[in-house]
Amino acid sequence: MSGELDEARRPRRAPERRTQLLEAAAELVADRGVVGFTMEGLAAHAGVSKALPYRHFDNADHVLVELYQLEVNALAGRILAAIRGHHGDDLVAVAVHAYFDAIAERGVVLGRLSGTGSHVPERAAAAVGGQEAAWLERLVRTAYPQLDAAAALGLGRIVAGTLQAAGWAVARREIRRGDAEAASVAATVAAAHALLGA
Repeated sequence: MSGELDEARRPRRAPERRTQLLEAAAELVADRGVVGFTMEGLAAHAGVSKALPYRHFDNADHVLVELYQLEVNALAGRILAAIRGHHGDDLVAVAVHAYFDAIAERGVVLGRLSGTGSHVPERAAAAVGGQEAAWLERLVRTAYPQLDAAAALGLGRIVAGTLQAAGWAVARREIRRGDAEAASVAATVAAAHALLGA
């Protein structure tokens, strides 16, 4: 959405307006990052009054946290859809590939929301009470059901960090995507087998 939308094309209902604002926020974050993100800037970019964003969100952090949660949920949904019917090490390869596909499409927004120095992931985690950590644990236990909950959560955090670092390396053209995928799968499988005592 751009600030040049004419009044007739602008959504009227609250859910449509909220979606419009989140789409405008995603564009702003992709272009400029999270530093300096303001409600006034959002209103200007969305082509709405300065007061309108405050009808849907408490403040700029609220917008960023909700946008982050949407992006993470979309990423999780894509990975969960891809891994159906897969198990163990094969599931890891499929999940990593699905992650890189999603990052190729929406990675700029998610990368800026969760990149170095961003406070958004911590605020989002506080807002959902650790649900993101629980999702990581469930994903890992789908691949490796022998792991207990603590080990699965630990491996999930290792995988998340590995994938984020590999994604940044690809985005910066330090390594090719195929190499990043292979390295991420190898690191995850090695960590899983170490935790399993294999």
